[in-house]
Amino acid sequence: MYTPAISRPQIAGLSALVTQVARAGDPVALGLLNKAGRDLADTAIAVMVQLNVLETGMNVFTTGGVFKAGTLIMNSFRETLQSRSPVSQVAEAAFSPIVGGLFLALQAAGSSLDDSVLKAISDTLPAVAASKHQDEPNE
Repeated sequence: MYTPAISRPQIAGLSALVTQVARAGDPVALGLLNKAGRDLADTAIAVMVQLNVLETGMNVFTTGGVFKAGTLIMNSFRETLQSRSPVSQVAEAAFSPIVGGLFLALQAAGSSLDDSVLKAISDTLPAVAASKHQDEPNE
């Protein structure tokens, strides 16, 4: 999606603009966000198929700037995902993706992620690392 012709900050800017226009009722923008939600859910479903958890379900956590659109993208995301995996649950991530990497590293090292560990991470994490929606400066 990101190419030298279109940078990540430019894509993020377009996403914010589409969301703004969709909130004003623009049918094209609403359609774009609806399709984006379905496409993102299809990607999650493809991962679930590879993990063989489509039938048993799993918790799917959303993160990233596109989900700032809220229900404009979340409704089609949730509906598409749950149409293929009804027992799966969708929720907003409590932490940024980088913290997810930390969780995986801690688990690989044999640590358990109990409430005290999660609280210690939450209490000491720099704000920029805790952000669920990584904003990029405009170019």
